[in-house]
Amino acid sequence: MPEEILVKTPINATMLVWLGTIAMVLSGLSCRRQAAHAVTLQWHASEGAQHYNIYRSSQPGMRGEKIGTSTEPFYRDSGVSGGTTYYYTVTAVNAGKESGSSNEIKAVVPP
Repeated sequence: MPEEILVKTPINATMLVWLGTIAMVLSGLSCRRQAAHAVTLQWHASEGAQHYNIYRSSQPGMRGEKIGTSTEPFYRDSGVSGGTTYYYTVTAVNAGKESGSSNEIKAVVPP
């Protein structure tokens, strides 16, 4: 009896994986309140955002360091010094993807 050889033909397959929607760029960032030792920020919520990253810099036009996260469209930064000017931006995060930065705002903390 002859030996049988099984030949397998390669199959090309495509797998689609739903990664969710990347959060949109935020808008409406503003400073709601400034106190001697705190700055309160607020912004328009981004639909589908799981949380927001808050960034602070001492120079305009720089993203600065991430100082915190929030699941709501507001944040209280209590790590500020009186008599200092800070610049803030916020991003939205969804499915591990981060949006572009919001508008930048300037906050002058009273002495």
